[in-house]
Amino acid sequence: MNNDKSDSNSVGVLPKHPTQSDYTLPELSDEEDAATDSLYQTYIKQSEDESERKSIESMRDEVIKILDEVTETDSTVTVSFNMQWTPSWVQ
Repeated sequence: MNNDKSDSNSVGVLPKHPTQSDYTLPELSDEEDAATDSLYQTYIKQSEDESERKSIESMRDEVIKILDEVTETDSTVTVSFNMQWTPSWVQ
């Protein structure tokens, strides 16, 4: 009786799935290109706005937390600040 099962449990390279190398993407019309570019720019702008908004919100929350801690420690402290925001696209 032969109990050698090492061949069936061995690790090896999986066979590569065949691909169709002759497939090409269809050309987009000028109108389709413009629509695609517009969507792309919109998505980028939305992502940037959301990222900046979250950053501003987190900074504001941190400032509020710090101020709360300061006033709890010493109620005689008077704190004032001017928080300004400049969008990242402004150079």
